[in-house]
Amino acid sequence: MKPSIPLALLIVTSVTACASPFFSCDFEEASQVTAEWSAEGSAAGAATISAQRAAYGAHSLSLVDTDPEKHAAWLSRPIDLSPEAQARGTLSLSWKELYAFGDKQFIRISILFLDGEGAKTPRHIARKGQSIGWEAGQFSEESRDIPIPGGTTKVRLKISSATSKGTEGEFYIDDLTLE
Repeated sequence: MKPSIPLALLIVTSVTACASPFFSCDFEEASQVTAEWSAEGSAAGAATISAQRAAYGAHSLSLVDTDPEKHAAWLSRPIDLSPEAQARGTLSLSWKELYAFGDKQFIRISILFLDGEGAKTPRHIARKGQSIGWEAGQFSEESRDIPIPGGTTKVRLKISSATSKGTEGEFYIDDLTLE
């Protein structure tokens, strides 16, 4: 596994930012990433901004989980739904990814739909094994159109190495967009 740079040690050279209402993040500017995302979990240092692997630019958001007894996650701040997404009734999520996990292990990208009172309706996208471009270090593009549950006013994104103990592997995500 290639090393990742802990968030506190990252030297930033780009000024591209995460933005809302149609949330787009290329993970280049550390101050914007930390304003938009928080690292969670019991695996200290597993959630990082990687300078080793990126689809575009110099950085990606990563989970490099090497401890089967612990887990790690990235959680976005609450994001207001755009009027266009509300009118369509679907949320379009696109991203670039690179990952490798054991056969029985997975990572999960979760979309948490929040109503006006903060109640959550989650939708999960599980990733197992290796991404198509893992061996060559090439990110693959992914997208999903996800129906928006009634009453939703905000969404949060969560990228987690496991909801319980036992997942080891690497996951890198870049150029994440919600429309």
